[in-house]
Amino acid sequence: KKNILRSWIDQGIEIARHLQSQDTNYLHFRPCNHKGWQASPLCPFLENSLFALLLLRSKVKSNMEEGMTLLDNLLHFQNTLENDDKGNFPLSLSHYPSCQDQIQAFDILRVFYEILSDFHLVLDKKLKEKLINSCKSALFYLESWLKKYRESISPFQIFKAYCISEAFYKLLKHPKFIENIFEEEVINCFKSRKNPSHLA
Repeated sequence: KKNILRSWIDQGIEIARHLQSQDTNYLHFRPCNHKGWQASPLCPFLENSLFALLLLRSKVKSNMEEGMTLLDNLLHFQNTLENDDKGNFPLSLSHYPSCQDQIQAFDILRVFYEILSDFHLVLDKKLKEKLINSCKSALFYLESWLKKYRESISPFQIFKAYCISEAFYKLLKHPKFIENIFEEEVINCFKSRKNPSHLA
């Protein structure tokens, strides 16, 4: 199993290298129907954060250092303005500070959770602190978004938010917020499911 996982990681990094710009060191691409991916000025935040995680998972020193540098650079693109998007992330770095996807934070928090939980001993103190603060800001954004749209949110999105809330409570002792937004019977149906340490 370890050999298979190593192979997947190596293949993933090899594919990502073909999409990586020598000028910016970010992945630049966009989906191309029935043709996979093609080069583009777009620099997707999610895929670049996943690339940072992949580099860390390789456990190769040079890759891990590159992954931490990439992560550090990405954190600068989180919305910090005093508006409804504060704490969320842009779809593409070129869109910053605009956050076109209101639930982008769902996916980014899943990636950051994996990095913090698996590599907290590897990250230097300053980067770790920046990442924790970024997660907390994203969690506050998520809480605000859930409160604003609570009447129209799908059960699946509520469950994802519940898993994120529980996971970061265990990881960072960040206050749980789902119980303050949704009725008790809604929460109980999620609590009966599998322990959400790994995010939905």
